[in-house]
Amino acid sequence: MNEKRLTGLRNVALGLLLGVCLTLAVGQAAAPPAPARYQITAFRGTDGNLEFIVLDHRTNKIYHEVEGPVADGTTVESLLR
Repeated sequence: MNEKRLTGLRNVALGLLLGVCLTLAVGQAAAPPAPARYQITAFRGTDGNLEFIVLDHRTNKIYHEVEGPVADGTTVESLLR
């Protein structure tokens, strides 16, 4: 009887230890990445101008830039350089 009780206590202790370790491991999982500093949106207005809105998350400022009419093959990346 003493042997069964000791085995039961050992199983309970092992289960609790595994539960605590699993909880700690899940809590230490990688945090989601912080948002990027800049968020850039570009769109073509009805007048053919290309407009940029840049949100700076570090300074909480919003920048708005309007480019004159651009060719259809122009990419946003080439205008941002």
